[in-house]
Amino acid sequence: MLKLTAAQLGEPIQRVSRMICLAHVDDALSAGKRVAGGADVEALHDFRVALRRLRSALGSYRPWLAGTGRRRTRRELRRLADAPNAARDAEVRLELLAALPGGPDHDGEAAERQLAKSRASQDLEAARRPARSAVRRFARVAPGLRKSLSTYRAPVLDVASEMPAAATAIAKVLAGLAGEL
Repeated sequence: MLKLTAAQLGEPIQRVSRMICLAHVDDALSAGKRVAGGADVEALHDFRVALRRLRSALGSYRPWLAGTGRRRTRRELRRLADAPNAARDAEVRLELLAALPGGPDHDGEAAERQLAKSRASQDLEAARRPARSAVRRFARVAPGLRKSLSTYRAPVLDVASEMPAAATAIAKVLAGLAGEL
């Protein structure tokens, strides 16, 4: 996650908003590699969070991201963010079942818990396939998104079209988001 410096907050929002989005792209790619590795239990959660943050940043900074992120790309990001949901739900169910106390067996409670764990494990394995597919699809979408976020055009002579400093624009975005709450 990108931490903005005071100097960056004084830069044009067109540049800083792109830096923020690019940091989220990098976070999602990094988490995606961990999902593909399979050993990191938090990787899928981190991938979903990075995609959510990327989508939020693209939406929040949209006025200053002209020419970035075609509608088709935004729809694909929405689908990619939704794909791992079932796998994450299954992971959470397994964690909750594992945390249940093992106590004495009353009316087959232990057998029911074991059956529930088995079912959740099967659900998790079935749900991981679409999650891994989402990671692969994001890896194919990311280069185009990185390319479109890496450059922008700014008029040099038209003073009226100057973009605000990042601090001013970010404050405006946050005020709008707070108003929605």
